[in-house]
Parts: sequence; C-alpha cells; structure tokens
Amino acid sequence: MKYFILSQVNWIAVLVAAIGYFAMGALWYSRAFFGLKWAKLREIDVNNDAAQNGMIKIMIASFLCMLISCTALALLIVRLDLFVFSSALIIGTLAGLGFSGMSIAISLVYQRKPLVLYLIECGYHLAGNIVAATILVLWR
Repeated sequence: MKYFILSQVNWIAVLVAAIGYFAMGALWYSRAFFGLKWAKLREIDVNNDAAQNGMIKIMIASFLCMLISCTALALLIVRLDLFVFSSALIIGTLAGLGFSGMSIAISLVYQRKPLVLYLIECGYHLAGNIVAATILVLWR
C-alpha cells in the first residue's frame, strides 16, 4: 500500500522534534546568542513596540513550518531505516545544509544580504535539523 510509510512514523516524536526545533530558535535568536546581531542585519529595531506586532501569528506560522519540515524529515528517516545517533547527525546535517541552508542562500544572494546573516540563519536551521533528526531517529 502506498501510504504504509505514514503508519511507520512516530507522530509524537514528530511533534516533539518540531518543539525542539522551535525551542532551538528561542535560544539561537535570544539576546545571549545571535538575536541582536540578526535584528541589526535584518534592520529590525528591537526597542520599537511596532516590531512586536503580529508576533503570535508569526510564531504559529513558524511552528507549523517546522512541523511540516519535521514530518518530511521523519519520512526520510523511516524510508532510509535510520536508527543510530550518527545517522541522525548525518541526515540532520544534510537536511540543514542541503535543503534549508541552500534555500536561505538563494534568497539572501538575491537580496544582497551579508554573509554573516546567512551564517546566523543557516546555522539555526542546521542546528534545528540536527536536533529534530536526533529526536526522530532515536525515538523510532
């Protein structure tokens, strides 16, 4: 049956992986890490209350995107029959750099944004995909 692979996915692990990916963003873009530098490069005034408008919708949309991404990652993990931590690191790195990183690069090249912005944004998705892949592989 075509849809048999969907029954092999641990959907609770997908949800937890998306939460882990999302939580990584809270840390990554905090003031303690790259948040202020990222905001400056994106020309966002963090002291302006207007910058906070619609943040709940942005967070929900962001989480839904991560949930879809984690679902796709889970399907790859099931299809490739990955079970060990080293596999999680490899698939997370491939997804983070190969898919997320290159998509970000294409956009930022056309927007003529600095390399540092690419490194911050790509670094987040690399770390997020590794966290998600680790959860998905080890919780099969």
